[in-house]
Amino acid sequence: MKITILITSLITILSKAIGFFRNIFLSYYYGIGNITDSYMIASSIPRVIFAMIGVSISTTFIPLLTKAREANSESGFDFSNNVITVFSMLSTCIVIVVILFTEEVVLLFAPGFSEELIKNTVIFTRITVFSVYGYVILSVFKGFLNVNESFVSTSLLGIPLNIVIIISIYLSTKISIYLLPIGVLISVYIQILCLIPVLKKFKYKFSLTLNLKDTELKSLFIMSIPVLIGVSLDQINAIIDKNIASNISIGGISALTYSFELTQCVIGIFVMVMMTVVYPNLARSFVRGKDDEFKTLTRESINFANLFMIPATLGILVFSEQIITLLYSRGEFVYENMIVTSNTLFYYSFGLMGFGAREILTRAFYAMNDTKTPLFNAGIGVVINIILNLILSRYLGINGLALATSISAIITASLMYISLYKKIGSLDERQIFIMFLKILCASIITILISMKIYNCFVTVMVYNVSFVFAIIIGLVFYLFIVYIMNINNFRMCIQEIIMKKKKNKYRDD
Repeated sequence: MKITILITSLITILSKAIGFFRNIFLSYYYGIGNITDSYMIASSIPRVIFAMIGVSISTTFIPLLTKAREANSESGFDFSNNVITVFSMLSTCIVIVVILFTEEVVLLFAPGFSEELIKNTVIFTRITVFSVYGYVILSVFKGFLNVNESFVSTSLLGIPLNIVIIISIYLSTKISIYLLPIGVLISVYIQILCLIPVLKKFKYKFSLTLNLKDTELKSLFIMSIPVLIGVSLDQINAIIDKNIASNISIGGISALTYSFELTQCVIGIFVMVMMTVVYPNLARSFVRGKDDEFKTLTRESINFANLFMIPATLGILVFSEQIITLLYSRGEFVYENMIVTSNTLFYYSFGLMGFGAREILTRAFYAMNDTKTPLFNAGIGVVINIILNLILSRYLGINGLALATSISAIITASLMYISLYKKIGSLDERQIFIMFLKILCASIITILISMKIYNCFVTVMVYNVSFVFAIIIGLVFYLFIVYIMNINNFRMCIQEIIMKKKKNKYRDD
């Protein structure tokens, strides 16, 4: 499983790298201002709708599909098609509402927008909202493939998505800015086309299946309600952040989005990829009553996340300006934009471990068919975030919004862990703490080495080149230290990869 996680992570890193190039493209041609704010809001509206529908599908769908397949392997196809049909019908109602009341929806997300900005955002949104259907289909297809342990195929989807958006950004500068939202729309359906050949390998055939009496569908709806509310609470957090940011400064939404996406990129590579692989196994362990295996998977997931979240947190805290300069400082993205964005990134980085732990613990509860506990804790997190938003934004501006999000994520993750402890007992906290200290020591040594190398080379090399050089050497040192200390069985993982390569070479010979 560790090899699968590693391979999937490497593919995701490539996908995220192309995603960064996409953001670089956008910042180069448009900087942070009216067009990017319109684009960000119009892109986020269907994602919010998808988050409220699609995430509730994917998180509850996998345990139920696992259960259905344990009983009868053929029932998984009908259940998957039924879910797509029913939720596509629900999505139609939402799309109609958004089309009829687009301006009101835009104002809900960004009340500080000017009239001209609202007009552009309304047009953008009426295009991007049709991507909701694609998100629903994708969530089911991904869930089906993950249950069948086809993780590489789903991790590759970010590559065509980002390529399509990059092309649309470039063409928008030559033809029309309305190609920006069109690119978002096309990118979603391109992913579906890419999955069709993989689905055929598993003999999956889509058909319009509608069975409202299906017991698994009813269970999905019942379990989805708390997930739907919980995800909606997360989106309320995002909406409130954007609301306040739109009133604080022009380009504030773009700065928050750029920096937040960077932190989410780190989580996506090292936490969400891992949970994509682990989550079906968690659900399977629960269905089969293997409690010790369930606890081990959860504990190892936390340790694995810390292996990357801790050095990433320290790295961003120290090098936030260098990171934003490397990624975005070109074209219309001027020095002032870099300062604003790097500052928000600095404050978001405090919550990296909280974001990661929250995702792991939430999936653990979902695997146990418990969707109410994450909802309760998410509600507390929203209240804390709103209070901190109102307080910290007065003193720190948009930086206060980023810090509030980080603090609320840490508190929510802590509450989730306490709830899980009460439900299933100890995960061996002593082992987690010892591993945490080892990783922290290795991370501090790595950051100190990276800082020393950067300070030495920045005087004789190009600014960005010296930073990249420092990061690469720091990464090599970190992997070496982790290997020597055998943190999280890293040495065993490397040896397993080497043995697998030798076996493949022997077969080829």
